[in-house]
Amino acid sequence: MLKTIIYARYSSDKQNEQSIEGQIHECEQFAKTHDMVIIKHYIDRALSGKTDDRPSFLQMIKDSSSGLFDAILVYKTDRFARNRYDSAVYKAKLKKNGIKIFYAKENIPDGPEGIILESMLEGFAEYYSAELSQKVKRGIKENIRKGLSFGGACPFGYKIVNKKYVIDDEQAPYVKKIFEDYAKGRRAIDIFNELNTLPNYAGKGRKWNRSSLNRMLTNKKYIGIYELEDVCVKDAIPSIIDEALFNKVQSRILFNRRHTTRAKVNYLLSGKLFCGLCEHSMTGKTGTSKTKVKYHYYVCSNRHCKQKKYRKELLEDIIIQYTVKDILNPKHFKMIAKKCLEIQQADNKINDILLMLKKQLTATKTKINNLMNAIEAGIITTSTKDRLEQLEQEKYKLELEISTQQLNSNRLLSEKQIIYMLNVFYNKRVDVSFYNQIIDCFIYKIYIYSDKICIVYNLNNSDKDVTYSDINELYKSSHLNSCGSPYDL
Repeated sequence: MLKTIIYARYSSDKQNEQSIEGQIHECEQFAKTHDMVIIKHYIDRALSGKTDDRPSFLQMIKDSSSGLFDAILVYKTDRFARNRYDSAVYKAKLKKNGIKIFYAKENIPDGPEGIILESMLEGFAEYYSAELSQKVKRGIKENIRKGLSFGGACPFGYKIVNKKYVIDDEQAPYVKKIFEDYAKGRRAIDIFNELNTLPNYAGKGRKWNRSSLNRMLTNKKYIGIYELEDVCVKDAIPSIIDEALFNKVQSRILFNRRHTTRAKVNYLLSGKLFCGLCEHSMTGKTGTSKTKVKYHYYVCSNRHCKQKKYRKELLEDIIIQYTVKDILNPKHFKMIAKKCLEIQQADNKINDILLMLKKQLTATKTKINNLMNAIEAGIITTSTKDRLEQLEQEKYKLELEISTQQLNSNRLLSEKQIIYMLNVFYNKRVDVSFYNQIIDCFIYKIYIYSDKICIVYNLNNSDKDVTYSDINELYKSSHLNSCGSPYDL
C-alpha cells in the first residue's frame, strides 16, 4: 500500500464544503479505493493558498525528503496552491524527493498530457483567488478610508479601541528606540535579540526575528499612513515616529539589501533537460570569464561526458520560441482542449459511480414498492415497519450521494474554459517572468545531441527535432543574436 499523508487547508473564504473535516473525509474515502494508507495529516487553518507562509505546508515539504511517506493527498488543486509559480516550485521539490500528488475531487491522470490539464485547473483556481481577493479588498479599502482596523495582527506599539488604532503607551517607547537604533547602524540581530528579552515584546508566545523586525521597520502605520494599493490615507492613525526618522531607516534598509543580497539564478529547464549523448541530466552552472563577466550555462552532470556547454538564456529562449510556435499556438487550441476533455472523460470515475448508485437506488425503490404491496395485501409482521424505515433511509442516502456525484461531475472543465486558459498562456508568452509556467505546463523532456535538440511536449505525437541550422535561422532575426550562438561559449 502507498504510504500517504493528507494536506488540508481551511481558507478564509470559509466555504462549508471545503472545511477541514470535509476535506479529510473526502481524502480518506479516496484513499480507501486507491490502496493508500494514511499515516499523518498536515493542516493549515484559515490560511490563504495564495501565500506560501503556511507552517504545516512548509513542514510537509521539508518532511518529504525524510522518506516517511510516498504520496500527498489533497482535496482539490486549489488547496495545494492558488498561485501557479509557487505550485510549480513546490511540485518540483516533491518530484525530486519522489513524492506523488493525488487530488480527491479532480481527475488528473498520470503522464505528460495530464500536466496540461492540471495547469488549466490551477489557472482557474488562481483566477478565482484573484477575483475573491478583489471583493475582499473593496471592503478593506472602505475601512481604511474611515481609519478603521480590518482585523489581523495589530502592529507592535498600537492597540485597537472601538475598531480604531490608538497608541499603546507601554510599547510605543520600544518602537521609537528600535527605529532610532537601526538608523544609527545597530545590527538587526542585536535589536531583535534584545526585544526577545523584554517582558512585553509581542506576546502570544512569538519571538522577534529578522522578518518580523523588517515588517515593523517598513510599516507606514508608524508615521500615520494607512494604505492598501491605490488607497492611501495620511494621518488616519496616530503616528509614533516622525517621517524623517522613517525615511532614514528606509534608506539604510535599501543600502543593506544592495550590499548583502546575492541574485538567485533560476534555471528554468532544471529537471527537464537531459544529455542526448549519455542520457544524464543537465544542470545549471555559473562561470566567470577572464574579464570578470559571469555566464550562466547548462552542462551535463556526467563529468566524463563530452557534451558541450550551453548558454542558459539562449537555450531557454530557443525552447520557449519553439514551444509557442509548435504548441502554444491559437490554431492548436481546439485540439489541445479536445485532448484535455478526452483525458477528463477517460479518467472520470464519476460516471461509473453514478451508474452504480442509480442501480442501487432502483433496486431499493423496488424493495419499498414490494413491501408496500405486501402491506396493502395484509401481509404484515412485527419487523415490517422497521424494514420499511430502513429502506427509506437507504433511499434517502442514495439520493443524497447521487446529487453529490452529479455536482462533482459538473466541476470538469469545459472546452471553452480550457481555451480561455490557453489564451491566458498565449498572451503572456512574451513575459519572461512567465516562461517557467510555460515550460512546466507544455514541456515533458528535452534532449540535447551533438547535431540537434529534441523537445518532447506534454502531448502525444508532438515531439520536435530542432537542428542547429534551424536555430541559426531563428537567431538571424532574434533580439538575442548579438549574444552569440546558444551552443558556443
